[in-house]
Amino acid sequence: MKKVTTIPETYRLIIAILLSIILLTMWQTFIVPKQNKSSKQYKKTHTESIKKQIEDIGIEAFGYNRSEKILNDIANNQRILVDTQYLKGSINLIGAMIDDITLKKYKQSIDINSGDMTLLSPIDDKNMYTATFGWISKDHGTDLPKSSTKWSADSKKINQNEEINLYWINKHGTKFVINISVDNRYMFKVRQTVICNVKDPAYSNNIRNYISIKRIMRKSSDKSESMPQVIGVIKNSLKEISQDDLRKTQAKIYEKDIHWIGFSDKYWLVTAIPTHFSEEKLSKEKARISYKAAHNENIGITQIDLIQENLNNNNNSIKTFEQSITNHLFIGAKELNCLEKYSQQYNIPLFDRAIDFGILYFITKPILMLLVYFYKIIGNFGLAILLLTIVVKIALFPLAHKGFKSMNHMKDLQPKIQKLRISYENNPMALQKAITSMYKQEGISPLSGCLPILLQMPIFISLYKVLSITIEMRFAPFFGWIHDLSSADPTSIFNFFGLIEWNPPRFMMIGIMPILMGITMFIQQALNPQPVDPTQAKLIKAMPFIITYMFSSFPSGLVVYWTWSNILSIFQQILIKKLELKANSRIDKSTLLK
Repeated sequence: MKKVTTIPETYRLIIAILLSIILLTMWQTFIVPKQNKSSKQYKKTHTESIKKQIEDIGIEAFGYNRSEKILNDIANNQRILVDTQYLKGSINLIGAMIDDITLKKYKQSIDINSGDMTLLSPIDDKNMYTATFGWISKDHGTDLPKSSTKWSADSKKINQNEEINLYWINKHGTKFVINISVDNRYMFKVRQTVICNVKDPAYSNNIRNYISIKRIMRKSSDKSESMPQVIGVIKNSLKEISQDDLRKTQAKIYEKDIHWIGFSDKYWLVTAIPTHFSEEKLSKEKARISYKAAHNENIGITQIDLIQENLNNNNNSIKTFEQSITNHLFIGAKELNCLEKYSQQYNIPLFDRAIDFGILYFITKPILMLLVYFYKIIGNFGLAILLLTIVVKIALFPLAHKGFKSMNHMKDLQPKIQKLRISYENNPMALQKAITSMYKQEGISPLSGCLPILLQMPIFISLYKVLSITIEMRFAPFFGWIHDLSSADPTSIFNFFGLIEWNPPRFMMIGIMPILMGITMFIQQALNPQPVDPTQAKLIKAMPFIITYMFSSFPSGLVVYWTWSNILSIFQQILIKKLELKANSRIDKSTLLK
């Protein structure tokens, strides 16, 4: 029978560090976003291939001048202008379609001259994204407005907190009205009304109103880009449907209790919010999601149809009756304060979950709220991160104090541990048992020194999430060379931080801030009790180099956090040492007095 032995402590440490490096490498490769790359231009042959795949849906996605087309439509009285504090664009009178919305407060890139962020685009655009309103009937012969119908309007422009009426009358005299208003942020209010002639077949054909949101979806090879997806809350449960899921299923249908449903991008949201009624008159909405994939390409067209029965039927006279229903449409940025405000105002459940806070939602959201609060006070998100670090350090100070004491005590026990190693040289299991027993007698927990770091990890991961997915951190500057806290440090030691006109490859992008972080790690290590084992000491000394390289591709805001955390830890350890010296001197004085 073979003798069972345990792995020596030094080898266990080597294995643990190697596993940590592998874990960090996997995290960097599969989770941490790469630096932003400019979007690739599609070649003509590629364009023609995609056009053929989407022709049957009636979309000409390439080969036109967007601005020229919109200006031409306005000149021909085919569009109603939209102009508010946060939005600008137009409503297409052909098909009653919102297909031109730009966000005034956000740029397309970090370049100040890059132009405002375009969200909705006409059907001829390569990034087609539209919202349409209308009616359907089981009887295809019913005279209803179509996608080619030209609507009339009672005004040529809509400003914030104003409304406009689009109307169309069919051959039977039935009048269809779409009343649209927009508030001072991102919420459109849409009331669809039918004033129906009883002689119209539509009177008995159970017509229903709908909101349709349609867009071209693409998958990008750049991991820094969040893939668009369908998102919504149905029966008080968050549903997220990726493009891959849609490609497999082609269609999904949800019925009843649809609180909101639409499209989500990394920073943007377009979603329909149906009106819900009391239990006596339940809403009978249905959401139908369809997907049309282009051949052999990571591109397709997704359409969300929110269909409702008209519930407010009032017989105004013998000859006509009126049906109307009011819904809302959110078109804008996923600002936390804004989403929460709308959630309370319109009773929209889980609206803040449109932001992808992840599994650590209960930590990530408070961190974002705290950063926004600090930002309102000092006006810089980099400084807000520094304040957050101070809060974390104060909260964890008692554990850090206990951990430092434990590490010092363990260092004092090293001579005894060396004797035990000699005594149990050929019996590792007995050695481990003896060391554990000694720690227990001395009241030491070997893990206490690691506890502050372990508790910081959820905060670290949550801060990474905040920097990566929240609109508040998009293009947020710090000072000096850091113009975007959500992206990696743009400098590199290999071109002498920009003094040489050469762009190193990505793996050589080790910037100023990661190097500063590595230096603070060295200083912090010098203040810690050093391991007695020489192999263990060498491995620990190598960790700043490894961590510096790993952090070089992390968002610079995260590196700022860790660097400042190291600096605070240095002062914290100096303070703890002074407290320990004072405590020991008191003990010595009391011993002498006795």
